[in-house]
Amino acid sequence: MSDSFSPVLDEPQARSQLQDALDSQAVEMYEQRPRHCPPKLALSAFISRGSSDFGPDLYAQKQPGNTFTSSEQLHSLESSYTLLSDGFLIADVLANVPVLYILLQEAVEQLHRVFGKGKLLQLEALASDDTVLRVIVKLSKDTAEPAALMRKFKRDWWLKNCSQSEASLVFDYEIGNGF
Repeated sequence: MSDSFSPVLDEPQARSQLQDALDSQAVEMYEQRPRHCPPKLALSAFISRGSSDFGPDLYAQKQPGNTFTSSEQLHSLESSYTLLSDGFLIADVLANVPVLYILLQEAVEQLHRVFGKGKLLQLEALASDDTVLRVIVKLSKDTAEPAALMRKFKRDWWLKNCSQSEASLVFDYEIGNGF
């Protein structure tokens, strides 16, 4: 008994169409993923207010318990990272995703463990629809296997912690002179 579908599946065009359909579904699923948004009730209450109703706490951000304000967090991070972006933009991201501060603090030790102490760590905000913080490890030209080191860092620590970041933190490395 022969399979009536085998000639169709063997054709490259059929495979290409199947791959296109799968790619399309993957993109749709990614675009429909939940994003960090204010609750609808809070948003509608905010929109329905008149401008005279705004109190002095209009721009206040609720911080989780036992944390610094985003400006204090930024100052604390400057002891471990060189900031490449405007501090206000980085502080805004920290205020919107408070767990990033903890992740950035913990990442310093892990990055030094994998890449070695004394490596320059830079922090920048990549502004787009959703602002993302990017940590860059600066490496010298003679660093052996930098991609393998980054994979080790991601495998050993980042993959266990990345789900907390709400897709707002990425790690990368750059190779240059004098680092």
